[in-house]
Formats: sequence, structure tokens, C-alpha cells
Amino acid sequence: MLSEISLRKEDEVLIADFNKLEDYDSFETIVKRIIDITNGKIAERVDGPDSRVCFLHIDSADLVLINNPYGNCLKAKTPGAKLILQNIIEKF
Repeated sequence: MLSEISLRKEDEVLIADFNKLEDYDSFETIVKRIIDITNGKIAERVDGPDSRVCFLHIDSADLVLINNPYGNCLKAKTPGAKLILQNIIEKF
């Protein structure tokens, strides 16, 4: 899948921004692709009218995918999640 992804750090948390898949409807595409790449599980989801959040559990690490008016971003929530996030980006 062709997607421009940029990495940034915010308070020592690694974040991947999906620059070409930034709308509300692209959220589900990103979730499915992450699960395909990692064999991860959805721990919890919240779908609202203006935003969506999906908490993912992958290999004992926690990540969260967030859609808000600014786009879609994936955050590494635990120390081990940083390597998993980088692996997702390489395979995305």
C-alpha cells in the first residue's frame, strides 16, 4: 500500500502520521493493514462522529491509532511498542 508516513516524537512517545490516509474513512483501512502485518488484536475501539480511536495489543506491546480532525496517527504506548511501530511502517 502506498502511503506517506512521517515519524515524530512527542514527550518521548513515538508517533507515525499517515499523511496520505488522513481522513475518517481511511481509519479502517489502516487498522486492517496493521492487523495483517502484525497479527495483533484490537483491545478496544471508540468510534465517534468526529474521531475514532483503536487500542491495539501486539506482541505484549500497546499502540493506539487515533483519527481526529488533523488526520490518522499511530502512537507507541509502551517501550516495546516503538520497535513494533517501526516494523509496521517498514511493511506498510
